[in-house]
Amino acid sequence: MRVEYTWQVRTELRAIRDYIARDNPSAAQRVVRAIEAEIELLACFPWNGRKTDEQGVLGRTLSRYPYIVFYRVEADALIIVHVLHAARRHPGFQETALEFVPV
Repeated sequence: MRVEYTWQVRTELRAIRDYIARDNPSAAQRVVRAIEAEIELLACFPWNGRKTDEQGVLGRTLSRYPYIVFYRVEADALIIVHVLHAARRHPGFQETALEFVPV
């Protein structure tokens, strides 16, 4: 299954990299590469995500870094719609123990 990033996700990944790069530029690159690698792995098991209150959007907390990937599964593609830090508040969700709990 191919992976497609929305323009919003590209902006979010740049913001993640830029934020981390303020303190550690090499770590910033490693974190973004790790996020992208986990997204590629997610494409192999797309139904492992949790349902969200947005129709057709699933969410998955990444294993190594505290980020949540929000995505849609289409016939032949995994469409990544957001990559956000788990500490941020997300409408319709409450993050507890790295799991989504519908509100």
